Amino acid sequence: MAFKYRADIDGLRAVAVLPVVLGHAGIPGFDGGFVGVDVFFVISGFLITALILEEIQSRRFSFRDFYMRRVRRILPALLTMMIATFLMGWVLLPPAGLEALGRSALSVLLLSSNMWLWQTTGDYFGAAAEVTPLLHTWSLAVEEQFYLIFPLIMVALFRSRLPVALCMLLLTVLGFGASFYITEQHPTAAFYLMPVRAWEFGVGAVIALSPVVMKRRNAALAVCAGLGLIAYAVWSFDDGVSMPGVHAVLPVIGAALVISGGRAENRISRLLGSPLPVFIGLLSYSLYLWHWPVQVGLRLVTGVYHLPIALGLASVGVSFVLAYASRRWIEEPLRCQRGLFFTAAVLVPMCIALVCLGAATIKGGGLPSRIDPALLAVYQDATEPSSLHENCMLRKVGELPCALSYEASPAEVLVWGDSHAGAALPAFQAWGQSTGRAVVAETKAACPPILGVERADRQERACAASSAATMAWLRETASIETVILHARWPLALTGQRAAGEAGGAARYSSPQGAEIRMDTALAATVSALRMMGKEVFLLGSVAELGLDVPQAYFAQSRLFGAPVAQNLPTDPRDRTKAADAVLRRVAQTHGAEVIELYQNPAAALRAPLRYADDDHLSAHGAMERVLPALLDALPALPSQNAPIAMLSVAPPPEIEQQLFGPH
Repeated sequence: MAFKYRADIDGLRAVAVLPVVLGHAGIPGFDGGFVGVDVFFVISGFLITALILEEIQSRRFSFRDFYMRRVRRILPALLTMMIATFLMGWVLLPPAGLEALGRSALSVLLLSSNMWLWQTTGDYFGAAAEVTPLLHTWSLAVEEQFYLIFPLIMVALFRSRLPVALCMLLLTVLGFGASFYITEQHPTAAFYLMPVRAWEFGVGAVIALSPVVMKRRNAALAVCAGLGLIAYAVWSFDDGVSMPGVHAVLPVIGAALVISGGRAENRISRLLGSPLPVFIGLLSYSLYLWHWPVQVGLRLVTGVYHLPIALGLASVGVSFVLAYASRRWIEEPLRCQRGLFFTAAVLVPMCIALVCLGAATIKGGGLPSRIDPALLAVYQDATEPSSLHENCMLRKVGELPCALSYEASPAEVLVWGDSHAGAALPAFQAWGQSTGRAVVAETKAACPPILGVERADRQERACAASSAATMAWLRETASIETVILHARWPLALTGQRAAGEAGGAARYSSPQGAEIRMDTALAATVSALRMMGKEVFLLGSVAELGLDVPQAYFAQSRLFGAPVAQNLPTDPRDRTKAADAVLRRVAQTHGAEVIELYQNPAAALRAPLRYADDDHLSAHGAMERVLPALLDALPALPSQNAPIAMLSVAPPPEIEQQLFGPH
């Protein structure tokens, strides 16, 4: 059978790409826009199968020709985008970021960026992903890996003389079953890896192998239903949905209905095949390639990872301009060139250039020599973790708390908390040394110091087990008289992130998965500690700024010579006050005390930087804001001769040199 061009499929490409671009841009109503990738996979499976089927039946199929078409289709625009992204990274990325970009680029060239991103970036919806310039190449790697093996499967099936359509249907059903299981057990791996996504291509392949043509009326209903399923997924899904398990059925079946229904003439398919959707569909590949680096660039410059609507719309407009230029002057000219020599003469030097760039950035550690030393020092002082981080934050469940100061023995004070407590460890250490208290710390990222609470959105955290082990240790350690609880309280108590921040909601539950009220669980934790005879202090909230302070300072200084005046996405004091009010209610009820922190968001972008990112204090910020609050609430013991100078914001000279290095 001859495969004919279908304009409605180009229209379906527009339906797939627009939600992706608008969702990534933060436009309301498109939180589930990532399902557009699932629609693309169905389209790819259908088109590739139809083309291979036609060539096999006409005895014209050639592996060489197939892969050359894929090379000419994918590589020219992709390599151009990657080179442009390197130029952006040269200006906007600090050394670690540029080195990571080099590694990412090499993984793209090796057709394995999805595996690299799975291992290094992790959560597709997390903060780290938002500023990973080549994050979107994961889906290209999935397609490329599928293209490598699928022609072999098709040829093998035809040569076996088995019923090809039935075999493909069986493989697709088995693939869906495996995808459902793996998504439930290993959601991050499932999102990125090709074998878990293969069934989506398989659905398109089954349609191409099945010559069923609907009646006109039924076809129109099918296309309407398919578009409705896709629209519902885009509207109702968010970053809490696990993909590509059972939730992926909606956009996948939606795309299948649109493709199947479009085989028969109907008004809805003709509407999809009208000029505007087709124009966007023809730009879809280039638009997908360019939209993400544009948005990452804006995030790097502003420090705001969830772009405001105005900036999001601006990024979409710029992406369309770049997509049109890319298709007009890069994609189309090279796709028309059939000669192997011309294709190689253009693409091989681009690949060599990217390999050299990637290798140079990796070997050079991100090439710090390109950056003004004073600017680099400010950035690194804020972002590089202290030695306490490795000692205290990376301990396994059940390990003894780490020692911050042992001026006296045995341990007297336990600092218990999440990564916010970890960021404040330099201040706790200085406080313990200055007051003569023996301080130990139990800190675990993403795990607030609350009993019986698990991070349902981060199954690997084992928060409940960690808090249970801490309480067991406290019962056995009578010398601990004081427990200081500190966490990112606004997030822990509400589950909602600050405006402008990347990442999905924090979902807390019991270890069995039941819903839990965090204020009630915190009250129960404080009550349990008080019943053990411990003195309990709740260290108040750190203001969440909603922008990555060091990154904004770095990028703006590189672009403009100095950081520019910038409004915060919202007033951080509102969330801080609300969370601290909950802490006060819990403290008053159970005989604990609250230590409120001094907040000065206006000084965020002034050096030395007080924040290590958008919500964690830097070592300087901890010494400036946490240490005075501790000294005021818990001064030196009467038996100790603490230096009066410690009542100031600055730490003693020897500790300051340890934390910040010599002046």
